[in-house]
Amino acid sequence: MKISAEKVRQLDRAYLSQAQVEAVAQLANREYTYKWQLEAALSTLTDEWKKKEATRLNKLYNKNLQQKLAYVESTFHVDASVKSTRRLH
Repeated sequence: MKISAEKVRQLDRAYLSQAQVEAVAQLANREYTYKWQLEAALSTLTDEWKKKEATRLNKLYNKNLQQKLAYVESTFHVDASVKSTRRLH
């Protein structure tokens, strides 16, 4: 995944909080091979990207957070076949 400033501007600000968007923006021009790397980087920038303790009370919060992470990951996902094609040109 490559975090591009252009795609950061396209993030749904009604879905993500201001702090979450700003954290993603701070990662602009960085690349991540694995989802967990992006998740770890985001969680170091703001508590709004950190999962809460796995309890009944936090289950819905963590589920919503996981959905937001999946949204961000899909926004910046680069298909492997597209990536290898770019290298050939």
